[in-house]
Amino acid sequence: MNNNNDNDNDNDNEEEQEIDNTVTETEIEQKEIVQGVILIKEYQAITDKINFPEIEGIYIFKVKLNIMNILHFDLYLDNSENIFLENNDLNKSNKSSLHTKTIINPYETKIIAKIYLKNNWKLKTKFKIFLEIPSKAIQYQYIEKDEKKIKKNLEIFNFSSHTIPFEFLGQNEIKKKLKELNIKFIDIDFPPCDESIINKDCNSIDLLNLDYVIHWRRPENFINNEIIESLTENNNILRVFQKKEPEPNDIKQGILSFSLLDSCISALTERYNLIKRLFITNIYNENGIYKIKLCHNGQWKILIIDDYFPCFPFSSPIVSKGASNELWVLILQKALAKLFGCYYNLSLTNITDFFLTLTGCPSISMNIKDNIDYDGKNNLFNKLKDFIDKSYIVMAISKLNDENIYDENEKELNENNINDNIDLNKLTIPNYGYLIIDIKDKFKPGIIILRKIWYNERKEKIIDNYTNKIINQYPSLINELSDNTIILTYDKFLYEFNFLVACFTKNWEEVRLRGIFINIPNENNIPISKWYYSINLTKQTNLIISLFQDTNTYNTYNDINNLFDISLSILKHDIEKNELNYILTYDFSLTSNIQIELNLPAGTYIIYPRTSGCFFNELLFNYNNSENEEKNIIYDIESKKFSKLFVNTIKDIFKKYDIYLNNCLNYEEFNNFYKCIKNESLSEKDYNINIASKYQSFNKSIIEKGFIDFFKNKYLEEDGKNELKKWLKNLGYTEILFSFKEKSFIITLHSDTEIKVKACDALCIELPIKIEKIILKYNGEIIKRNYNILILRYKSKNHNIFSYGVLNNNNIALRIALSFKESNYIIYNGNKTYIEKTVQPGKYEFYLNLFCYQDAKSNIDFNIDFDIYYYPIQ
Repeated sequence: MNNNNDNDNDNDNEEEQEIDNTVTETEIEQKEIVQGVILIKEYQAITDKINFPEIEGIYIFKVKLNIMNILHFDLYLDNSENIFLENNDLNKSNKSSLHTKTIINPYETKIIAKIYLKNNWKLKTKFKIFLEIPSKAIQYQYIEKDEKKIKKNLEIFNFSSHTIPFEFLGQNEIKKKLKELNIKFIDIDFPPCDESIINKDCNSIDLLNLDYVIHWRRPENFINNEIIESLTENNNILRVFQKKEPEPNDIKQGILSFSLLDSCISALTERYNLIKRLFITNIYNENGIYKIKLCHNGQWKILIIDDYFPCFPFSSPIVSKGASNELWVLILQKALAKLFGCYYNLSLTNITDFFLTLTGCPSISMNIKDNIDYDGKNNLFNKLKDFIDKSYIVMAISKLNDENIYDENEKELNENNINDNIDLNKLTIPNYGYLIIDIKDKFKPGIIILRKIWYNERKEKIIDNYTNKIINQYPSLINELSDNTIILTYDKFLYEFNFLVACFTKNWEEVRLRGIFINIPNENNIPISKWYYSINLTKQTNLIISLFQDTNTYNTYNDINNLFDISLSILKHDIEKNELNYILTYDFSLTSNIQIELNLPAGTYIIYPRTSGCFFNELLFNYNNSENEEKNIIYDIESKKFSKLFVNTIKDIFKKYDIYLNNCLNYEEFNNFYKCIKNESLSEKDYNINIASKYQSFNKSIIEKGFIDFFKNKYLEEDGKNELKKWLKNLGYTEILFSFKEKSFIITLHSDTEIKVKACDALCIELPIKIEKIILKYNGEIIKRNYNILILRYKSKNHNIFSYGVLNNNNIALRIALSFKESNYIIYNGNKTYIEKTVQPGKYEFYLNLFCYQDAKSNIDFNIDFDIYYYPIQ
């Protein structure tokens, strides 16, 4: 008796199966033929030969659909013998009767055929399947009940918990509070809704073009059913981390994945403590609340999130996740999404910012081509070798398919005869990070060994062919080869990658301080740092100094208060001679952070943050401040909520007064704020009764949420809007909430020995102007001469920011004026185009900074015209 079972689907998979005709009892077999589609075959032997003399058994075919798809399932039995389908004529032999078509809806189990087997039967099956994505309206019907439940719980939780400072409470306190509320934690600030995936501020056309609606689910709902069934109070298989250390290939990417973030996290698992130290909550939390520590704009912050994650409807997460049942990847990614505004913004973030955020360590990025052009190919190799020798994390970013920057070995792999429109010369997947694990300089021109965790089956043959060539050329490298490594010559490495990122991971001594640029009226019309920073080094010290702006790059509502230019100057203070010796300056840069690395001998040094002042100018931004727009500045009429611009302005104010960087304002800090808005002090008693007790606080210190509520409540009072406008004006904000008075920053110092930093008042000394004069003296170019008057100009290497000054080479003091011509493309610090100063004989004077906001490719003449006026002082 020949009993065969032949299967075929859209992927051309075939299967044959022998059926044992001696089976006398029911047998059930099930198999997942494609992900989420389970074919169930149930055999029932017939023992009642009196009523069924010609029937040996019955085969029942079922399909179980576990995904949000509509399945079209066609079953063909044409080549079978001695069988018939239920409801068909027993003696009918028409082949068309042996074909079934079935449509199966999402999450449905359906019988597709009931097959009667006669004596000497032969069963041969063939099936074709087609999966169709239902409309989003249909999908939503399936999750609507859950959506309404989440929305209702959000309202309940917001009402009952808005005064609880969860981020400041310990785990036991949190557990107690949630038990009193009788509800699992829901993050009100980053709720489980589409706005957290991609908010309306993003410039994306169609919300990531996802085909599926997003179903927010907690881990106990989407972890594999077999795991859930084994959960008990004493045996909780859900874990943040497995018992083993995280590994680079633990990350499983979803359809909504972020290649550079995943690459960064994968690299950090090589030093797993860098990952684990971020998790204040490091075990599975049945209350659904997790605390994560991240370094944002140079400052460590504690974020709380819930454990709702974006999933396919009734299925697994659409974002990257960890291996098996561990949650750490999901939690960390969600915390980053909250920090940057939404999940979509993670695709806009460069990998250097991810390393800074996740480690707090100094990190740099380098364009390979630019480095080679500037410093040479060999020096770049030596720099990489030095990074590896120092045990820094070094990652190379692969080129996009259309990039062809370095092609010395372009023809190396052309002999590989592979199609499918992939670059036959590339071994790497475009725009992913590959960790450099070793550099071998004994081989010429050098060997780079990288971690390979990103796989593409079509690339594997290319990689194997290339690897064989390398091993044949350098047989000793066989010991470096594994399934997770790629071995490249240095030339091939330069062909594959276009950027390098180095994270200076080390057991640093670390100092973090808040600073403020203050725009106060002065002769030079430039904002100055409220403090300069003095350090005393007792021995040779390796020191990295970083300056971070307090800004959210992705918040389009706050663009007006966003990036401004920053600079750092370093001087050595000769205490015996009371002299300042200039060391170096990091030029004005319109970027979120800058970094200087120095190796300094013993001595006393001064660090001074700088800004040109051009970006304190409201005129730089072309805002149409119409009456209708002005109404929406504080209160958004459309959403009936306070505008994001207003809320972010309050957050900006909060940062400026959070001098101790503990994310809350104590009485002293709040009173400094209160004196600014009211021109009077607040007693500590009144603070405790009317502020700390009324608004969300911790240990009698008001936290950011409470500070925002303080502003909101004032707005809702009678005449509150006008009162609030007075406050904002006193705080240095214009009608459109542009900050013209102060901008805050964070300065960090990382050193290989312990250092002490002293913040000193810079407002009452001439240090800021001394530094401007020094930079012009040592770096400025002479652009005009007139009667022994030299006009000097210095252009920042990073942006179109220019500094102008005067050297008086006469024997007498002169009153010298520079009169610049106005231009649509130039912003002057202080809005002054006419500056007049007294310049002593043989002395330098700084005059102004200006910013040209047309790029260098435009036809703007950078030799900006101005007139010189001078006369002797009587």
